[in-house]
Amino acid sequence: MIYFMRWLIWAIKAKSKYEVAMCLAMTLYFTSFLLSFYFKQFYDNILLFVSGMILCGFGIFIFMSQLIIMKKLGQGEHWEDTKVLIIKGWFKYMRHPMYFGLAIANIGIILGMPTLLTLILTPISILFCLLSSIWED
Repeated sequence: MIYFMRWLIWAIKAKSKYEVAMCLAMTLYFTSFLLSFYFKQFYDNILLFVSGMILCGFGIFIFMSQLIIMKKLGQGEHWEDTKVLIIKGWFKYMRHPMYFGLAIANIGIILGMPTLLTLILTPISILFCLLSSIWED
């Protein structure tokens, strides 16, 4: 959480709307994920839990694999300062695969851990992902 707070402070100082939105989206994602495990209200339907966690893992895989591709192929000083157009991986099919991956992971949390907390935080997190992708362009 300290990392996210530093990131949020940096984004606010840099006046970067999409960074603030993405930071809030990821903070809400991790908060709903960790607190759902704390409340342990997801064992009612094991099939939904397993399918939700598979979907969540798939979303995290998309996010992390595209982050690695951006770091390797982007050739900027910072991983966001890409100097070339990246057309490998999920970037072949969509403009913002990392935001897509985080949204898929959020949907997996709602399926796997349908608590009141996830039903409130997850749509807000997905909204912040959407806003971040719109504001980045």
